[in-house]
Amino acid sequence: LLINRGDFHLASSVNELIQLAVAQDKSIALYGTLDGSLGALVPMPEQVFRRLFALQAAMSSSPLVPRNAGLNPRAYRTATFHLPLQRQRQRNIADGALIWSYLKLDCLAQRQLARLIGTTPETIYQDLLDLDSVVFSRAL
Repeated sequence: LLINRGDFHLASSVNELIQLAVAQDKSIALYGTLDGSLGALVPMPEQVFRRLFALQAAMSSSPLVPRNAGLNPRAYRTATFHLPLQRQRQRNIADGALIWSYLKLDCLAQRQLARLIGTTPETIYQDLLDLDSVVFSRAL
């Protein structure tokens, strides 16, 4: 039985999904889509998730972060369903594309966003580096 842990709009149909073990009791899911995109679903410690989810929320509403065609990334990634749901929507997935764009911001914007969520840019860099090493050390 699969347990729903999160709903996320991907904007493309998933063609292939594989599961890779990263530790004895943890795994990541790598997927490929019909348009050629690759992605990963990566588990992370609760503290890191909370920090990156707060960063995602700050980046979604901040004028410091440029928008593609003026679109709101939070609204874009919210899952939509054609039939009414029998359950609450789960918003337990951090948007990696948005969070990784933090690295493209200038140093002043990075510092302001980090301060807004109560952390430092160095802590965010370390979180992203740890996630990157989990995916690429096991996937390649």
